[in-house]
Amino acid sequence: MTKPILKDFSHKAIAAIREPGDYRDKFSDVVGLLLRVKLGAEGVRKQWLYLYTLPGSNGKRESISLGTFPAVGVAEAREAVREYAKGIRQGINPKTKKDQERDEIARNVQRQTFRHVAKDYWNTHNKSWKNEKVRAQWIDSWMENYTFPHIGTLDVADIRLSDVVKVLKPIWIEKHATARKINQAMGSVLEYAVAKGWRDEDIVNPSKQKERLIHLLARVKHVKDHMPSLHYEDGPKFYRDLKQHLLRTDSTGGYLSLEFLVLTGLRTDNLLTLEWDEIDLKKKLVNVPARKMKGGTKDFSYPLIDRCIEILKLRKQITGGKGFVFTGRKDEQMSSGAMLEAVKVICGVKGIKRTDPKYKPKYTDRQSGRRIVPHGFRSTIFSWAEDHGYKLEDCEAIIAHTKGDQNLAAYARGNKLKIRREIMEAYYSYLCPACSN
Repeated sequence: MTKPILKDFSHKAIAAIREPGDYRDKFSDVVGLLLRVKLGAEGVRKQWLYLYTLPGSNGKRESISLGTFPAVGVAEAREAVREYAKGIRQGINPKTKKDQERDEIARNVQRQTFRHVAKDYWNTHNKSWKNEKVRAQWIDSWMENYTFPHIGTLDVADIRLSDVVKVLKPIWIEKHATARKINQAMGSVLEYAVAKGWRDEDIVNPSKQKERLIHLLARVKHVKDHMPSLHYEDGPKFYRDLKQHLLRTDSTGGYLSLEFLVLTGLRTDNLLTLEWDEIDLKKKLVNVPARKMKGGTKDFSYPLIDRCIEILKLRKQITGGKGFVFTGRKDEQMSSGAMLEAVKVICGVKGIKRTDPKYKPKYTDRQSGRRIVPHGFRSTIFSWAEDHGYKLEDCEAIIAHTKGDQNLAAYARGNKLKIRREIMEAYYSYLCPACSN
């Protein structure tokens, strides 16, 4: 495919370039300015180069990088060429000048450790993150547990591919999903360091060198790992056990929130961040705003059965109807660990390691054999509804699952509250026949 013919060398024209190749600036007084466009794993990369010939070099061509587009704009690249060309006329090699500039920056800029830059990045950005789970894990787990022990004390300007491999290799196979998220997090920190002037922009971000990482780390077969879920046939027995524990505990623990999760099909993150202004007790609805929904494009409402209303009224007496519905210590947002601990207790494995012969969960996923988790109850509701004759689009709508067919997605976004309320009431009668009599 032939390269497009540029009518000018403007920002708009350069931004539109998608074909790889070298594009020369023929639209200004500068000589030797070139834009090199490459296609890689990260997409289109556009690098500015200055091509020049030193006096007395027998016509030998040399080049020096001026940075990447759009971080370095057209006007800035042209001005850099003019400065370097002026230096050449004075007998100064551009590469020598650039080295001197880097040395000067190194002398005047305080050196920054990866730990410091990561925490600075965290403080700057974490409040804008919608995923509460990521916010909770980013510093305390991904950085403190896995990253800082290896590269926390290193100067962020000196981190290379081998340092990234040191972080990823110990967890690449056993915790592959976590390793990939950590790699993305490291890449973001290094990009942040470049923006702050603490790292040379011409140094490739090692976390994004996927074509090299695949050779340095073991190949991992990607198998979609579904959340372990309770089969609906075990639902009534599990619900009886849950109610027994509720009788022995107060309503501030994870058991009441777990019951609410079981009876609504809410995503775990939506339940943990559920606030009173999202509750409509009169209409018996939970109204989750788009910013909290997966995909973040549409609001979604969950119908509430009478038992859920009872739970909310009990919580309102405790919280005063302000802030979060389900709270942990000091009235702060409840941790996801509270419901998980409740599940472990009901399964009879709290405090027992998986490697211990005594580890025999009472409730497990029938396919994988693993202990169930709170998020898996969405699958339980869906499977029960599907196997009890409800339409697929209604089953999908129950859990706000809009993946796949566009018509199905549109149907689910319409909420269909009446049929979904009927399904949830029938499901509750199935879990607890005595409760509906």
